[in-house]
Amino acid sequence: ERIWGKSTIGYRPTMDTLNSISGSATPSVTNGPGHERDNAVLADARRLIFQDRDLARGRAAAEKALGQDATLVEAYSLINMCMLGTSASNADRIALLRKGLTHCPESGHLWFLLGHAYASAQQREEALRSYAEALQLDLLELDSVHYNMGNVYYDMEDLRAAKRHYENCLFINPDHLKAIHQLVGTCAMFGDIESAKAYANTLIKKDPGGKEEAFARKALEMIEN
Repeated sequence: ERIWGKSTIGYRPTMDTLNSISGSATPSVTNGPGHERDNAVLADARRLIFQDRDLARGRAAAEKALGQDATLVEAYSLINMCMLGTSASNADRIALLRKGLTHCPESGHLWFLLGHAYASAQQREEALRSYAEALQLDLLELDSVHYNMGNVYYDMEDLRAAKRHYENCLFINPDHLKAIHQLVGTCAMFGDIESAKAYANTLIKKDPGGKEEAFARKALEMIEN
C-alpha cells in the first residue's frame, strides 16, 4: 500500500488565507472596473467574518453588498468562505461563483474558487477548465492553481500532467511543501525514483521535525526497500 494514496482536493480557502488577500487593493480580489473604492457594507462583512467569526451575519452583509453592487468580487469570495464554513453544498457554491463570473468574467480569483468547488464536487473536467481560465488572468494564487490542477490530474491518474503542474507550482513558490509532498508520490509512481528521493530529502530539509519530514522519511524507507 503506497503511503501517498489519493490527493486532497487541494488548496481550500480558509478565513486566514482569504483575510490575507481580501481588500480592493489586492490584484487577485479586485472589485471590478470602476469599483476600487471600498464598500461600507462589505467592510462590515469582513469585520463580522474575520473578527467576530459570525458567518451567518457576515454572509448576510456580503449579500447585502452584492445587492448594492453585483461586481464586488470580494463579496462573492466572502460568501463562498461562509458557505465553506457552514458546509453548504458544492452545487450552491458553484451556482454562486458562476453568478459572480457573469458579472466579473475577468476575475481570476473567482475562476480559481470555481475550480475548487468543481473539484470538491468531483467534476474534474469542469475543475480543470475553471483553473485553466484562472491561469490566463492576473491573480496571486498561481502556485495554488497549479497545485490544485496537479491534484485533479493525480486523481485522474494522469501522472505526467500532475507532475508538470506540481513542478510549475514549485517554480512559482519553492517552499510549497504540499506540492513537494505530492511530487514524492507522483515521481515514485511514475518510476522516477531518483526524483522521488530528491523531493523527499527536500522535504526533510524544509520541514525539520515536522509532519512532512516524518512523511518523507517513511517514503524514503519504502522507496529504498
